[in-house]
Amino acid sequence: MTGPSEVQHLLKIISQAATDALNEYARHGEEVPSIYETKSHPLDIAETAFTLKKAIRTLEGACNQLCSTLAPPLHTVINNAVDHYWSCSRIGAQKGFADILYGHQGGLHIIEVLLQRLGINQGKLATIIMWTLASRHCFHEVAKDVYANNRLSLALRSQTPGAAFLDLQTGEGQQAAFYFQRYLDDPTYGPSTDLKHTAFTYSISVTIMHIDCIGDTPGNTSLQYIAKPESSEENLDGPSVPQSSTKAKGKRNAEPAETEEEEPAPQIYKKRKTTSGPTAEGSGNGRR
Repeated sequence: MTGPSEVQHLLKIISQAATDALNEYARHGEEVPSIYETKSHPLDIAETAFTLKKAIRTLEGACNQLCSTLAPPLHTVINNAVDHYWSCSRIGAQKGFADILYGHQGGLHIIEVLLQRLGINQGKLATIIMWTLASRHCFHEVAKDVYANNRLSLALRSQTPGAAFLDLQTGEGQQAAFYFQRYLDDPTYGPSTDLKHTAFTYSISVTIMHIDCIGDTPGNTSLQYIAKPESSEENLDGPSVPQSSTKAKGKRNAEPAETEEEEPAPQIYKKRKTTSGPTAEGSGNGRR
């Protein structure tokens, strides 16, 4: 099949799938709603709309293949690599964009409402987050920097199950995707078909080990962990003098051992001591 004939064949598939979807909406008594509509359709929550779902899957596949056929290869590959729509969707759901805009049919200005309530930088909120979402038809930009809800954005409201699932998929789900290559290369997890050895469980285990090393506290980074010595006393001045040697030298006013190290241990070691049991004063340098 030549390129032009392939395009014509895909167009026929798209036309037929779209017609099947329209007929399925009509069969349920209501026509297909506009993307800018804010009320739900019976098919939105129907669990047995198999005909509609089949038509949509066909439509998605054919449209994707049509775009991939007509566009230069690098265009398609780069678009797939830099698609940050999921990240903006996660922010929109967590920050409650749809909840704030709910009930305002004419929309609200992001500076007047969203910016004041959320405290996000105006430029980032307007030109990155909201524009990305609106360009993919989630929220409707009715005027410059004025946004209103639509059919897609209403699915991000906090009380909907879709918002909770989106939070899971864009959080732990994307984390598993990030570690997928390392998961495949892992000698234990990679070859295994055990349900306990999935990319998801691998990413969770890596994250737990990372937190256990650097501490789940603001400001701690892996670079800080690498830069800090195991003990605050083991610095460039050389090894610390044992306490027994200090007492043997006859220092009458020597401070007790507990007060010699007045500088608190790094926070990352406090984290480990708190979770493992020993206290900061009685666990030495904090490493096991």
